[in-house]
Parts: sequence; C-alpha cells; structure tokens
Amino acid sequence: MLNTLNELQNTVEGYEKLVKKETGIKAPTWMHWEQDAKDLNNLGQQGLNMASKIVNHVIMPDLHALPAEPAENASDIEKLAWELIEDAIPKRPEETWGKTAQEQLKAFTGVLKLLPTTQ
Repeated sequence: MLNTLNELQNTVEGYEKLVKKETGIKAPTWMHWEQDAKDLNNLGQQGLNMASKIVNHVIMPDLHALPAEPAENASDIEKLAWELIEDAIPKRPEETWGKTAQEQLKAFTGVLKLLPTTQ
C-alpha cells in the first residue's frame, strides 16, 4: 500500500511539473481581438449584401441579378461569405417567387380580358 501511495505521489508531482512548464502559448493581444471583431463585422456585412441580392432576385428576377462568385483576387472575407451563402442561391432562375407571381398575373389578366365589361 505504501508503494502505491509513493507511485501516486510521483504521478502527481509529474503532472504538477507539466502544468507549470512553459508551453510558449500566448494569449492573443487586444489588437488581434479588435481585428477579429472588424473581420467578423465585415463578414456579416458581406453576407448580408449577398443575401439581399438573392432576396431581390427571388422577388424581382428581371430587375436584380444574383450575386456573383468573388474573383480569385478577392479578400478572404468575401470568399468566406460566398461559401456561407452559396447554397441559398436558386439553382434554376425560373424557381423564384417573382417569376411565379408574374405568371399568375399574366394568367389572371387573360381571364379578365375574357370577362364582359359592365356598363
């Protein structure tokens, strides 16, 4: 039993040495945190702009284009925003609410033309 307690004491001492040992890991400075906050804000803004373009295109497809994939030399933030929003882009242009509404309006207009006018 004494032997087991000695082994346990040695193990605890070993862990204490490891915990106190310098790892070389340093906490980020405030400058890094501030830059991260700016980058996240910029990412949110880029994503919002792209999402707005998608919504406008879905409602008014003939007036608003879908967002384009960022150029090769675009910032990492633009590329990341694109990756996050890319799946929300309609796969086929005719699959939009705006096109459906236009077709319904055309159909109803045709029906109205067939109705007699009252005097």
